[in-house]
Amino acid sequence: MQTSMPLPSSSLRCSQPVLPPLLLQVASVVNAVYARATRNCYWVGGLWTAALRALDRFNASKQELDAMCKAALAAGMQVC
Repeated sequence: MQTSMPLPSSSLRCSQPVLPPLLLQVASVVNAVYARATRNCYWVGGLWTAALRALDRFNASKQELDAMCKAALAAGMQVC
């Protein structure tokens, strides 16, 4: 009795890129959630930190990171 599913052949895995579109979809959802959270709870420093780390984790552009940093500073967060 087989308890796990067999892995697809390597040619099938290479021809069907599933992860990048899924990763982009997850990144957009995560970034949208953090944008709303920081907008609604701007005084929570941990949210700003998590939002910046999420942008970095999903390879956001330098402009997106700069915009988030400026928004955090405008909300009263301080650089230590």
